Amino acid sequence: MRAFIAFKISEDAGRELGRIQMEIARRNPDVKIKWVNVNDAHITLEFLGDIADTQAEQVKSYLNTIIVQYKYFTFQLNKINAFPNLNSPNILTVEVKEQYGDVSFNLEEEIHNALAKIGLNLENKNWHPHITLGRVKSGPGGPIAVDNLSVQSISWEIKEVFFIKSELTPAGPIYQTIQSYKLHSS
Repeated sequence: MRAFIAFKISEDAGRELGRIQMEIARRNPDVKIKWVNVNDAHITLEFLGDIADTQAEQVKSYLNTIIVQYKYFTFQLNKINAFPNLNSPNILTVEVKEQYGDVSFNLEEEIHNALAKIGLNLENKNWHPHITLGRVKSGPGGPIAVDNLSVQSISWEIKEVFFIKSELTPAGPIYQTIQSYKLHSS
């Protein structure tokens, strides 16, 4: 199965992402972008790729052990960005930042290190929390017009982590939660 571990976003954040997508599309009529359905938008904590059922059981076990040690935290929409950058974008994103502290970074690091022990082929790069808006498919090339496009600083509390199965289809990915894990309140 193809799987990942993620945080979900709030409805308010989803509405703001939809507004941003519409504005980027309006400003860039010659650029073809495959937009992410805001109802499926999330912040990927760890992309696992294709894993075996036995590995999925090991992931569940590690997540059960790790996540109970962490408390709620708050994310906030921050700014528009792109991979590799806004001058030559392949993937348009909205960066998010943790309002107080770095719980999410500590959680990501601990999960990454634990899952590397079971032989998963994980990306070894610094984690940057973001929400994917869309993938640039074609256009005139060069930068995407996002100058002066502000992002409302919408905040929401992260209370759960989700282990999600992803099935790729021609209409887009279909996500199914395998298991959710609650963070604690204090």
